[in-house]
Amino acid sequence: MVGYMLRFHPLFQKIKAILHNNELGLPVYARALWGEHVADWHPWEDYGTSYATRPDLGGGPALTLSHDIDLLTWYFGPTRRVLTLGNSAAALDTIQCQHGMDYLLEFNKGVTAHCHVDYFQRPPNRQFEVVCQNGRLAVDYAQGRLEIYHNGTQQTIKEPPGFERNDMFLAEIEYFIDCVLKHEMPECGIMEATHSLSIALASENTTSTHQHA
Repeated sequence: MVGYMLRFHPLFQKIKAILHNNELGLPVYARALWGEHVADWHPWEDYGTSYATRPDLGGGPALTLSHDIDLLTWYFGPTRRVLTLGNSAAALDTIQCQHGMDYLLEFNKGVTAHCHVDYFQRPPNRQFEVVCQNGRLAVDYAQGRLEIYHNGTQQTIKEPPGFERNDMFLAEIEYFIDCVLKHEMPECGIMEATHSLSIALASENTTSTHQHA
């Protein structure tokens, strides 16, 4: 099992359930945006020497921020085409990796998506949106809020009272141990996560095309 903890966030689990039950009709398009300034992660150290910015340690926004890629493949399955475009225009001269990455994805089911991740945004900005035939789902991660638009109505779902970021990790550990005890294969196994990784690795070049049969 690979540790993509956002699968254990209650709002993203709610999206999964809505899509599975076809409550808003078939999905058509998705958009994921995750931007934070890398210097703010560990203010006590030089971000230019952090693993997150060193390609030899697996750093860079494409790999470090690959969680949204995993969410997209969790919801829509395998991709058949991925286009990537790197960005190095920010004032981050001390790092060796890309400053940001944009993906255009086409899934086997026909859904298309845009995913943007970067190391240069202040304040942090994290949004996730799915457009379906009969409505739209929109997550504001910082606000802990999911907006559900359906046939002219709007519903707001918030994180459970007292929810903390660490709760995702605890739920993930409990799930993994439960799978071990029951001798069951967990979600996000090696092969599934490998697909998300292959998408992220396709962005190692500034511009690249990555296709799946």
